[in-house]
Amino acid sequence: MREGAIHDAEGSRTCFAVHGMPLAPMATESRLTGWAVALILLPALGETSREESLEADFARSRTLVEEAIRTLGVEPSSALAKGGEHQTTWTLQRGSAAILITLTAGEAKPTGSTHACLRVISPIMTLPDEDKRAGLYKHLLELNAQGLANAAFGLLNDRVVAVSERSTQDLQRDEVSQMVRHLAAVADNYDDRLVKAFGGKLASDPSLKRS
Repeated sequence: MREGAIHDAEGSRTCFAVHGMPLAPMATESRLTGWAVALILLPALGETSREESLEADFARSRTLVEEAIRTLGVEPSSALAKGGEHQTTWTLQRGSAAILITLTAGEAKPTGSTHACLRVISPIMTLPDEDKRAGLYKHLLELNAQGLANAAFGLLNDRVVAVSERSTQDLQRDEVSQMVRHLAAVADNYDDRLVKAFGGKLASDPSLKRS
């Protein structure tokens, strides 16, 4: 931002310029104080605008996710696991696959996105014995490279998970429900095969819920 003094032809009045555009002159006794306040407030106004955009996008996206959950035959209020101003999480069951849907608000940074982030996770299995893990990790990376259509395998604590994530920019309700259906299909397709090949337990194993 550029700012400086600009004098008229008579040199009797002074005003300030921001980004090269002159602003209207102020009374002599309050000129410096008034413009100092104005120049300080300009960045704050931009920050407020970004925060408002983030809040609006988060609210819109939350409504959209709730509508998508209803299309899956689940009432959003019964699936709600955690609700808050900046993050909301829902859990639901699709066949044998547990699905965790998390909507997280973005951060109001000067160059940051004003969109929230949607993440869908399905736990697959526990980690096998140490001597089997290197082979499992290699196989998961190969599956990721082969392409799982907007999904990937990863690790979350001691669990292998399938995950799909994207910005809420241009997000549609049908896309959310498709993400859930697809991730559930990936979990159902690979969980038994991975456990059979490398060991560990299915994430849906009842013994894990008791422990």
